Amino acid sequence: MTIEQKIPQAVPVAQAQVTDGVTAVNNRDNRIESAAFGFVDVSIDGTTETLTSAAFWEGSYLKLIAGSPAPSGSVTLNVPAEERGLFTVLNSCGQTVTVQVSGQSATPPTVANGDVATFVSDGVNVRTAAGASGSAPSQPYDYPVAVSDETTVLTSGTAKVKFRWPRGFTLSSVRASLNTASDSGGIVQVDVNQNGVSIFSTPLTVDALEKTSTTATTAAVLSTTAMTDDAEVSVDIDDAGAGAAGLKLVFIGTLS
Repeated sequence: MTIEQKIPQAVPVAQAQVTDGVTAVNNRDNRIESAAFGFVDVSIDGTTETLTSAAFWEGSYLKLIAGSPAPSGSVTLNVPAEERGLFTVLNSCGQTVTVQVSGQSATPPTVANGDVATFVSDGVNVRTAAGASGSAPSQPYDYPVAVSDETTVLTSGTAKVKFRWPRGFTLSSVRASLNTASDSGGIVQVDVNQNGVSIFSTPLTVDALEKTSTTATTAAVLSTTAMTDDAEVSVDIDDAGAGAAGLKLVFIGTLS
């Protein structure tokens, strides 16, 4: 599809052509408009606006403006399923706008009046990529901790290591690993306390002859997932097994 088809009112100019002292790709109404960014004014005069692929494509920059009449309430903006990729919405229509592929299964994001946001469409769902009043995708966050050195045989006891969370995050799981597995004489059992309170309802274990908690017969169960910025954390070894060494933990979660 040509630039003229995508932006009929924009006339391409020659490379390095200067208009009013500013090098332009396309120039209309004293605004520099680049086909690379796909700037499009979208007039919103109702509570539902459905875009065609002639007005929307990957890389579009959509400026939502109030039509005549202006929308009377919250607006649903439907983007075409056949166009996929990142796009940006600047909402100046006076109402909160929900952005979606019509009929999508995921909860569609919103952009408040006056906000700007970048979204991504996969042809089935629209999701927030950056900004907006909708929730951005969660960022993975992993925090590894060495509880012992690599060779000294573990012994049971409280507060084998203490530290503080460097930031708040949501915990989804904890993994334990060993450099040397416990022999057949027993399992390694670990507890983690945040501000003196265990984060487990079922403790974290590494089975005999195993080096990872991912293969534990009884999986650990978290009793809390909210990890508080600067909270004091202590690690207890409730059961040291037999001959196990090199204990490490990895806390796996997401940033808010």
